[in-house]
Amino acid sequence: MKFDWLETKRKQYLPWYIVFNLLTFLAILAAVIVLIILSLGFDFLEYVAVSLLAVVVIFSLIYIGLKIENKFIK
Repeated sequence: MKFDWLETKRKQYLPWYIVFNLLTFLAILAAVIVLIILSLGFDFLEYVAVSLLAVVVIFSLIYIGLKIENKFIK
């Protein structure tokens, strides 16, 4: 019975894992863009770059949390 409940939960949360994997890919892409912007040295885009870097950190923490939770569910 316990395994059936876990399988139901996995199927229920599967779209969210797909979404977070996609967001993680986009966060990595944003990090590359941030590095390019910072290397070009545009002063007015540094605020945008720091904001994107903050978003990357937030999504990375969420992604790591989901991976840890997934290991405990298994």
